Amino acid sequence: MKLKCLLYESVWDTSAKAISKLVFDFVKETSDTYDKSDPYDDTVEIFSDETIKCPISITVNRDKSTFKGDVYVDGGVTQNKNTNKIEIDVYINPKKEPNIYSKLYALLYDVVRHELQHLLQSGKNKQPDRARPTSGKERKIADAGGRYSYTMLPDELEALVFGFLLSAKLRRVPITKIFTDQLDEWLKNGEIDSNEYKLIYNAWVDFTKKHISSAKLK
Repeated sequence: MKLKCLLYESVWDTSAKAISKLVFDFVKETSDTYDKSDPYDDTVEIFSDETIKCPISITVNRDKSTFKGDVYVDGGVTQNKNTNKIEIDVYINPKKEPNIYSKLYALLYDVVRHELQHLLQSGKNKQPDRARPTSGKERKIADAGGRYSYTMLPDELEALVFGFLLSAKLRRVPITKIFTDQLDEWLKNGEIDSNEYKLIYNAWVDFTKKHISSAKLK
């Protein structure tokens, strides 16, 4: 599996970068045209390359009263037997544009690659040797259990690590640096405790060693 994942890794990383640029360009295009009385912009673009074709639903929220911080990105995947769709939601403080765009781009790489990995786990774009998607019931139980139990779901763990890997490549740092940055944030916010920190970190490292030959760990 390691060789297969390595082969596919660069292919899907390239797709993720192209999708990230598509989303980023939409954010830039709407930065000077959004209506302050209704600061939401959305569009659906059809992304296609030699590996994948799917709708990309993009929503930009510039209503600073509805979110914390200056920029963050959320994502999701809608999957069924007929189509798969990636959904990307960008929350951005318009007063920080364009200075915050470099941070936005880094977040997009991580989230888009994460969601793209989910897209490859089932449905019409399913690829071999991917984690089995957890059922709605399993996901609901894990979500109720908190950050640790949700993060340790096999399909979430896989998607997180591949998203982190692309971020590590962008920032030119070891993937373990991305691991600790994320875990430090969750620990600071009280979403995990110190023992869960160690367990998640070890699980991420073990997955990386087993499946991703190109990852720089140190």
